[in-house]
Amino acid sequence: MVVIGGGVLGASIAGCLARLGHIVTLIEATHLGAGTTATSFAWVNANEKAPRDYFELNVAGMAAHRQPLAGGRAAPWLHLTGRLQWAAGGAEQAALDAKDERLRAWGYAVTRLKRADVLDLEPELLLEGVDEVSYYREEGYLLPRLYLAHLVRICEELGVRLRTGSAVVGFDGAGGRLRAARMASGDLVTADAFVSCCGRWTPEVVARAGVSIPLMPAETGSPAVGLLGATAPVATRLRRVVSSPQLNLRPDEPYRILLQALDLERTVEPDAPPGIDSPLAAELLRRAGLLLRHFDGAHLESLRVGVRPLPVDGRSVVGWAPGVEGLYVVVTHSGITLAPVVGELAAKEVGGGADVPLLRPFRPSRFASDALLDAGGSA
Repeated sequence: MVVIGGGVLGASIAGCLARLGHIVTLIEATHLGAGTTATSFAWVNANEKAPRDYFELNVAGMAAHRQPLAGGRAAPWLHLTGRLQWAAGGAEQAALDAKDERLRAWGYAVTRLKRADVLDLEPELLLEGVDEVSYYREEGYLLPRLYLAHLVRICEELGVRLRTGSAVVGFDGAGGRLRAARMASGDLVTADAFVSCCGRWTPEVVARAGVSIPLMPAETGSPAVGLLGATAPVATRLRRVVSSPQLNLRPDEPYRILLQALDLERTVEPDAPPGIDSPLAAELLRRAGLLLRHFDGAHLESLRVGVRPLPVDGRSVVGWAPGVEGLYVVVTHSGITLAPVVGELAAKEVGGGADVPLLRPFRPSRFASDALLDAGGSA
């Protein structure tokens, strides 16, 4: 088996395939974690995931993340400390109320806290004009680099061959079935099946097998473009993910805070990312200073621009590619939340011949009308 893409999804699937007894090679064009994994806000949740089937898949992802904790094992990359969210009032508050009502009906853990209760949880928050906050106690965040390191260690212990700095430039096959991946180095890597976990690069990789998976464009104004500001160490203590009308924030690796403003993301040019001394960086810090005590003098250590792998219909893609045998495709914006459950379930389908009901709504065959199938039947 060959898995293409060295982020959390690829590493999770590779490890799960190896656990089933398969010989697995994990291929990464540059270095492990070079894609969206390195630029993710890494919020573990099913909060805004709709319709119901997509919500349930993400709930299963949250449960899979909790398994090490339930077994008494350490998971230093995982912090399921909950999330706080409030709205600006008016239409925003009505939308938050409707969402919370839907989540409760679907069995999701959501409560409303008064201002004093919120400050008991997060004393450093400044809640000017905020009387009530939604609290999603089962949500949280993880540290992507630590999580990826954990997954890669599992892969190595299970005998997965890691091949980094090696790009797939094509596929060979006959009779509509892939037999080998052609590498930039000129050699061939043969396998019984190929799993594409290439994130934002999925369309160009699977197109080499005659398959079309359309993603939202990486251009200014697109929801696919992400921006994260990471502070240098600060004196402010924060334990949870916080979503305010103007800013999302969460703890980052020691004594740092990660900042995200969705409206500012829409102004970013992916090919000309702003620097830490830019007006955009200053605006992120200004907004954070309105939310956090003891934030005076804080500055950004990095400003990261990433591209979310968003299928054009907003739903995950998981399953066998249409029109060609031997190619399984996984691409989703929810990679951090979904990595453990999709890793396990996709491995059952790829390595065990299963047809997992939870994955059926997300098949790439829904894009079959756009497929660039080779009329000759070969890839």
